[in-house]
Amino acid sequence: MDSKKLAIRRIILPCILLAFILVFVGVLVKVQLIDGEEYASAVNTAKQSTVKIHAARGEIVDRNGKPIVENRQGYSIVFNYSYFPSKKENSERNSIIISLIRLFEANDAEWDNSLPIVIDSSGGLVYKTDSEKEIEVMKGKDYLNLNSYATAQNCYDAMVEMFEIDPGYSLKDGLKIAAVRYQMLLNGFGASNAYTFAQDVSDVLVAKVKENSATFKGVDVEVVPYRRIVDGTLAAHIIGTVGKINAEEYAELKDKGYGMNDTLGKSGIEYAMEEYLRGTDGEKVVTVDPDGNVSETVTKEPVQGATVVLTIDADMQKLAQDTFAKWTENYAKSSKNKYGVPAAGALVVNDPNTGEILTMLSYPTYDLNTYSEKYSELSKDSRTPLWNRALRSTYAIGSTSKPSVAIAAIEEGLTSRDRVIRCTREFKYLDHTFYCNINHRDRNLTLRTALQDSCNIYFYTCGEELGISRLNEYRSMLGLGVKTGIELTEAEGIEDSPEYRESIGQTWLPGYLILSSIGEGGTRFTPIQLANYTATIANGGTRYEQHIIKSIKSADYSKTLVEKTPKVALETGISKYAIDCVTEGMEYVVNNNRIIQSALKGLDVQTAAKTGTSEENRKINGVSQVINNGLYITFAPSKNAEISIAFICEGVYGSSSLAQIAKPIYDYYFNSSQTAAAPQGENTLLG
Repeated sequence: MDSKKLAIRRIILPCILLAFILVFVGVLVKVQLIDGEEYASAVNTAKQSTVKIHAARGEIVDRNGKPIVENRQGYSIVFNYSYFPSKKENSERNSIIISLIRLFEANDAEWDNSLPIVIDSSGGLVYKTDSEKEIEVMKGKDYLNLNSYATAQNCYDAMVEMFEIDPGYSLKDGLKIAAVRYQMLLNGFGASNAYTFAQDVSDVLVAKVKENSATFKGVDVEVVPYRRIVDGTLAAHIIGTVGKINAEEYAELKDKGYGMNDTLGKSGIEYAMEEYLRGTDGEKVVTVDPDGNVSETVTKEPVQGATVVLTIDADMQKLAQDTFAKWTENYAKSSKNKYGVPAAGALVVNDPNTGEILTMLSYPTYDLNTYSEKYSELSKDSRTPLWNRALRSTYAIGSTSKPSVAIAAIEEGLTSRDRVIRCTREFKYLDHTFYCNINHRDRNLTLRTALQDSCNIYFYTCGEELGISRLNEYRSMLGLGVKTGIELTEAEGIEDSPEYRESIGQTWLPGYLILSSIGEGGTRFTPIQLANYTATIANGGTRYEQHIIKSIKSADYSKTLVEKTPKVALETGISKYAIDCVTEGMEYVVNNNRIIQSALKGLDVQTAAKTGTSEENRKINGVSQVINNGLYITFAPSKNAEISIAFICEGVYGSSSLAQIAKPIYDYYFNSSQTAAAPQGENTLLG
């Protein structure tokens, strides 16, 4: 039996060996003879990949073509996939990365570290605060594929394993390597997508990288366009910021051609006009021949983004910002500021006949050129400098609402230029008494003297006769509590009413009507609405949509892509008689107030104005206080107005002195050249 088995084995084994030999010979024949030419061609064929060339963003200029944001050339340090060690060469990749990081840190230079993990004071790994979305993406199935409850240490351990980070590296160095490797993964580093390690690198550091090219295999220097903000403090809330695309934005925008290395507008005009400011990226083909030589051919030139022309006047904006900051800071430091309210507020200047915003500021402000490095400090500042008060804060507007009440009462036949109402200093309404604290020369008040003296009794009477529905109807008509249509994000405001009180779980009390008639109670409007309301009175009753974009031009100014024209939001139909009566009263405010007259001394143009003071409950140093806010609305000339201004200064009592802020703006407008030169096109001679 054993001899038979042995004989069978002696037959089977040679047969198996022969079969293997035949298969090997067959494959060899196929490779060498049948497919030999194809394989040889593959070996000798150059490898090609298409790489994106980033286009420069469009520029932003003021109404006169004065540059606000432009472009400059700078350097980025990028990883070139064609030369960088492959995925299988993790040890070499990690060595290059940590060496590059050490070079940058030795030169006090920043590199892109967006990993949402840091080392805490005890030496442990924790997640960065306010990084929930980034942490969720990192744990997701497309990247680390960890459970939602995974700790920062779990995430780091997963990256150590995935990227083969040597345990001999310290935790600090290992985390830095992990930060770059994870970002490379997140950005889809590959033949057609270089990875940007650092942006806007100095000439000195660029030279050092080039000098050590043997050490930094696959690390290249790329010349790219960067934003240059001429004056980072000018109109910061209007211009806004740009930043690197995040994972959430990329998921939403990748179908529109955005890549993980792209930047985009994050706020302000940069965000609102992203569609135009973003250029069209070019392409180049990178070829690596069989000997490893690399060549590049541009197949599609990048096209710079369009130029956005704003309606603002940069010089007026700068003047207004400096004037407003100086005045409010001086007031905040004075003995008048008994509660220690920080200097803050907003101001809007517009053209009442077009809806163009000539100047818009929010104070305190910040510097766009240092925004990134100071973001943490700015975001924690109790004065909220990042918040755009002009568009997004809502305030009770106090006595500046009285012109709207007067117009409503005239239009409804309840008062007139000559109706006299006696101020008894007390106004009894149902079971409550409201007061007027003005010491009138003559208590028998006409509409003009009521506006001049800002008599509460006169407007309590008009408000009671009108009722809240008609009050709100006219205020809305004039632009209060209604979005203005500006291209930037704005708040809607609040019209106090039974419906509003019900929506917030409160009961409407009859006395709210009386408070609303003098701009108090629950009414809250934005400074830009206050400006639009002022402009509507100034132009005779036409409410325009407010806009801050004048036009959008191609980068070489050869084409106009968008041309903004005045757009009427509402023809109010308010009578000329009502407008004239209110304008006369606002002229009385200016001409019969010694403080305002002193502030406007030397101005040869008749202005119209209304002052206001509103109350606000606020915590100051942890203590609840009732503070005052000062408001001032004005336009000039009072007949055929060309310019209107509205502003609010927080914590200010006694609003007549606010005319000191308006005066330099009027001086600039009426005394400087208003002829705007057309923006100079590219490749043209200056003449």
